[in-house]
Amino acid sequence: MKTIAEKAERETAYLIHELKKEPEIEIYNDSPELPIISFNIRGLDNDDVGFILARAYGIVARTGLHCAPLVHRAIDGGSGSVRLSLSWFTTDEECQNTAEAVREIAQNADSSFGSA
Repeated sequence: MKTIAEKAERETAYLIHELKKEPEIEIYNDSPELPIISFNIRGLDNDDVGFILARAYGIVARTGLHCAPLVHRAIDGGSGSVRLSLSWFTTDEECQNTAEAVREIAQNADSSFGSA
């Protein structure tokens, strides 16, 4: 269990650190207790970010309210977020690729488009 927890903490911390490098990415849980990262990219709807991640990069992420509309009302005005969930099977390379993909999407976001 300790090995699993350490891997999850390391990969989650890495992703958060990498995503924080891009000012257009807003992370809602900087210190998660579980290997789950919730974020939005300013200028893009979370559903669009999830679609781009899936279609252009082959990365699966959940988008929307995640069965917690009241929480989302408090953290993002009720618009929802993109959620990355890591597991024991997530590799370091996948974390690197995901960080690069999300940063690339953020760098190419048109701030006049979307609702986030």
